[in-house]
Amino acid sequence: RRVSLTTDWYADAYWIVDAYVSLLGETLGQLFRSMEFSLVANNLFDEAYLSAITENAAWLGAPRTISMTTTITF
Repeated sequence: RRVSLTTDWYADAYWIVDAYVSLLGETLGQLFRSMEFSLVANNLFDEAYLSAITENAAWLGAPRTISMTTTITF
């Protein structure tokens, strides 16, 4: 993609891979039946990239982030 007004610099193409895994607690037994466990990974392979580009600026994309959540229903 063209980055500057004079078309003298182009940004390389890239791929970003995200992943999401969820486990219902009931598969672990009655004690965990009201729970859900989730794991999310964004930019899984930690690709360096430009997330936004305008005529005179570019912004770096977010690095790899991994988060885990537990949801309890009652």
